[in-house]
Amino acid sequence: MNHFAAYEKILTRSCMMIVGICIFVIAIIAIAYPFVKKQYERNEQKIVALICGLFVLGALIIGGYTAYNTISDIQKQSYIVYSGTFVSDKDGTGKVHIVDSSGKKITLSVASYTMPFGTYSGKIVYSEKTKIVLEYQIYN
Repeated sequence: MNHFAAYEKILTRSCMMIVGICIFVIAIIAIAYPFVKKQYERNEQKIVALICGLFVLGALIIGGYTAYNTISDIQKQSYIVYSGTFVSDKDGTGKVHIVDSSGKKITLSVASYTMPFGTYSGKIVYSEKTKIVLEYQIYN
């Protein structure tokens, strides 16, 4: 069964949320910078400008990296199906931990689902680069 359209929607929504937060951070810095700059003397203004610039650069890098990985996963349809045991953190809205076939521990984000807390046996479909759970099924 092909669920690629649903997977694309989940990945796009997650990407837009992160990129939106990055744009919000940049907008807040752009608005606040002139007011903050007035509060400091000339030498201190350089430090404020550097700190603001680093925040803007960080937001651009995070937003760009997220968008690149999301677009890559969607275009290549890089969806991995994992069957086995997995552990869901906290109250089921955070992270899922799996161990792949090579023995490597992988942490996945649960963006669109509420997954019950605990250790389960089942199937998880996740995106390769963004590591977002796209679908899951718990076996009894």
